[in-house]
Amino acid sequence: MGRNVTVGTAAVLVFNENSNRTGVTIQMYPTGVASGNTGTVAVGKGFQPSTTVGAPNAGLILNAGATFIESKDSEGLPVFKGQIWVISDSASQQLFVEETSEEGGQ
Repeated sequence: MGRNVTVGTAAVLVFNENSNRTGVTIQMYPTGVASGNTGTVAVGKGFQPSTTVGAPNAGLILNAGATFIESKDSEGLPVFKGQIWVISDSASQQLFVEETSEEGGQ
């Protein structure tokens, strides 16, 4: 089951390490749902991301309405099992996050 997360200019850990993870979804709500979602959110897999353009730890960038999805069967690549962090360049950005796991996972 997913949950809502509010993120600002300090990094937030949204998922702990989970060896049984089978999927992750991170969606930045569109401005029609969360009118204040006018910034960008950086997603870091295994590190705390930065919102500085061109920084080596910039991570994956989401804007309003964008979704990051990683699942066990996407392109035959393994799902990342480590910590996943988010940070924004603006205050109070609203996200929906969800993790799926195999039996016995977190």
